[in-house]
Amino acid sequence: MGPGTGVALDLLARARALVPGAEPLFLPAGAAFPRVDADPDALLRFTRLVAQEIQAEQSELESIHSVCSG
Repeated sequence: MGPGTGVALDLLARARALVPGAEPLFLPAGAAFPRVDADPDALLRFTRLVAQEIQAEQSELESIHSVCSG
């Protein structure tokens, strides 16, 4: 499924497993983490996107401010 969709599905499945009463998300047969040596450019893109998202996250104070002033 690739580093984008595959990781997103894995994270969603793990999150759903923590929610009481939520139906588990079963991953497709043969689903696995992508091989790093198969597509190093995809891994670089993925790590850059993760870094961008982490840097773009609001602090808790900024988040509270945007909710209260919104």
